[in-house]
Amino acid sequence: MKKLPLYKEVKNKIIQSLIAGDWRPGETMPSEPKLAERYRVGINTVRAAVGELVAANILVRKQGKGTFVSLYASGQTIYSFFNLVQVDGQRELPLRQLISLRKVTADNKTADHLRLPRKRSASKIFRLKILIKLGGTAVAMSEITIPAALFKNLARRGFDDGSVSLYGLYQENYGVTIIRVADMLGATGANTNVAAALGLHVGDPVLEINRIAYTFNDYPVEIRRTYVHTKNYRYLVDQGGTD
Repeated sequence: MKKLPLYKEVKNKIIQSLIAGDWRPGETMPSEPKLAERYRVGINTVRAAVGELVAANILVRKQGKGTFVSLYASGQTIYSFFNLVQVDGQRELPLRQLISLRKVTADNKTADHLRLPRKRSASKIFRLKILIKLGGTAVAMSEITIPAALFKNLARRGFDDGSVSLYGLYQENYGVTIIRVADMLGATGANTNVAAALGLHVGDPVLEINRIAYTFNDYPVEIRRTYVHTKNYRYLVDQGGTD
């Protein structure tokens, strides 16, 4: 097996420290010299490792203040991983309405996606159905599956809101930090449930977004299928940058 570059080894060690809770969301990270001392490497190695974590939105740099662990519950990150915008590109604050919440045993396909054991008590999952409103109008419905073991004592509290992003809620209430998502988009017709939720006719065209969300070490912790009525809204992908 090819040996990892030293800065990537340090990056992985920092991630393990975050998983262990050495630094909590919103907390200030040690300075680069202190990290270099902790991991017994040079400043440039630490700088490269931290740079990759900043690029991945795991850490955030604040000019003149230092480097912090990303806090998804903050107002600045309310739109993290939320890609629906108006036709002209303007964003609106999304509001959520929890339609249903059930605890069930995962089928084999779901268990495999979430890396859970099949047909055991450890394969318990929560299934949520959430209505998303923009400008007071229902524009999307999401069907979400998450492992019960990671979301102990899951309750309705906080879901009927929009002041904190859903992933901010995961992080703040359950200690689950979403690092990246993989979305697959396609066109489909609204089924009975989607049509009723979004005020459409059965068969009307909607955008279907299938997502898997990952936490540290690329571990899958959420499966989400979202149906979007795109008459007045679009799905925005904004990639790259020079910062």
